[in-house]
Amino acid sequence: MHERSGSSGSVDGFNGPKRGLAAAPRTWAVEQVAERVNEAAATLKRLPGERRLGYRTSLPAPARDDRDAWLQAGFDGDPLGLYKKQIPLARQGAPTGAAIDRMFEVLTWMCWNGDRRVRKVMWGRALGIPWRVLEGRLGRRRQTLDRWCKAGLESISRNLKAVEENRRTTS
Repeated sequence: MHERSGSSGSVDGFNGPKRGLAAAPRTWAVEQVAERVNEAAATLKRLPGERRLGYRTSLPAPARDDRDAWLQAGFDGDPLGLYKKQIPLARQGAPTGAAIDRMFEVLTWMCWNGDRRVRKVMWGRALGIPWRVLEGRLGRRRQTLDRWCKAGLESISRNLKAVEENRRTTS
């Protein structure tokens, strides 16, 4: 386990998971909670999707028109710039078992927030959904959504501190 010294990520930006997080820090700051939520969202994205049953073939798909034939031939530098070959993004490997356990722990923390809208904003920001999209879905201004997000993180931080204090007093 690695200890982190200081926090460089922004709370309201939900920049993404940080490497080398401690499994269970003793003091739960809002920044640490935000990092764990980001890590959980990144872990969820890395989980494999569902597989469909049925017939599979290794043959290429039939070319329906000139564009399909052009792309299947592997041409990506056409002189007119009409048919650009899309390069798929490299996918990271499957998450570790410990990362999945931490993700489920964070999902449990999310349930501590009583307001469903706060959970939606927190999880949406962790997944990287832009503020504009969240504004449209929830019908609120960015400042309100940001305040909800910060209040949700603070609520989780308070609850984690209370749980940790309860563990210390009972043991």
